[in-house]
Amino acid sequence: MAIRPVDIRRKEFKNGFRGYDANQVDDFLDEVADEFERTFAENQRMSEEITTLQERLQQFEDLESSIREGLVHAQQTARDLR
Repeated sequence: MAIRPVDIRRKEFKNGFRGYDANQVDDFLDEVADEFERTFAENQRMSEEITTLQERLQQFEDLESSIREGLVHAQQTARDLR
């Protein structure tokens, strides 16, 4: 199960006899959730950037293929003219 920042913020713990200070736990969970949110947003941005770069790479590979085909065709034409 994937953990989302909202899951961290809403997590509640049972009170124990000699448990942790609830305020400290809540503060720490808020810090964790903030950092997790930043990391999650950066991950999203990087995933989108990867997709964009993969699309551009495909365009360049297609262009390279066209140039190679054109070069081969030019070489054949030059050969035929000799």
